Amino acid sequence: MKIRQVPPTEQPPVLHFRRLTTQELERVNRRLDEVDSKVHRATSSAPELTKALADTRRSPLTRRLRQIELHERVRLKIDSYTGEEDPKKWLTAFNLAMRREKYKSYDEREANYCQVFVEHMAKDALTWFSNLPAESIDNFDDLTNAFLKHYSMHMTRITRNMFTTTQTQGEPLRSFMERFKQAARDTGDMPDSVPLEALRNGLWYDSKFKEDLSLKPPATLEDAFHRSRNYIFLEEDQRFYAEKHGDRRATSTKPREEPMEARKDIIQKDHS
Repeated sequence: MKIRQVPPTEQPPVLHFRRLTTQELERVNRRLDEVDSKVHRATSSAPELTKALADTRRSPLTRRLRQIELHERVRLKIDSYTGEEDPKKWLTAFNLAMRREKYKSYDEREANYCQVFVEHMAKDALTWFSNLPAESIDNFDDLTNAFLKHYSMHMTRITRNMFTTTQTQGEPLRSFMERFKQAARDTGDMPDSVPLEALRNGLWYDSKFKEDLSLKPPATLEDAFHRSRNYIFLEEDQRFYAEKHGDRRATSTKPREEPMEARKDIIQKDHS
């Protein structure tokens, strides 16, 4: 009978530990501090992440509007509103475009108008809508009233820009008119008398065009812009021929000063 040999039990290796140096201990402690800091940041930012996620889910539209089934996606042939355009003009274009759609009920119309309106907000306007109180918009009138109330300041800003646009001494009329037209764009239904007054006030005090506007007030802003072309052409024509004939005085509004030596010679000749 053969006796089975049992292999000897393996002995575990003997581990030899050495004491860490001071520098090594410092490195280990630094690593532990870094890990602890990362864990702290992750746990402390959790409420902020939760709040940010909740903010994206909240809606100024009421639950009633959100529960109404919408039409298939409507994309209007108008530009999105960014907060820079005339709010009344844009709202008029929006309403005209939306009237082409047909709805089964008043509620369906209100929900679709609100949803499509929001989808056409961009940049600052989208931020404005997102910051409206939750559940504060229950119909399209609520939304348009909030919209016009907020962006009515747009017209105030345009008026301020027009009245602070002034022609500097020596500035060509063409340059000033380009700046003024930029400031006066998107005046909406503002009466022409407002930008006309701003234009007259903004011109240089001895401008021939300013004199013309004062003596013969234009009926419309477009009329004033049309008249300005004649003065621009005249001014540029005079400047061209002045430079052609070597007369630089026409290109500068400041009187040309003679050098001190030249003035002395003139004084001596006058006394001789």
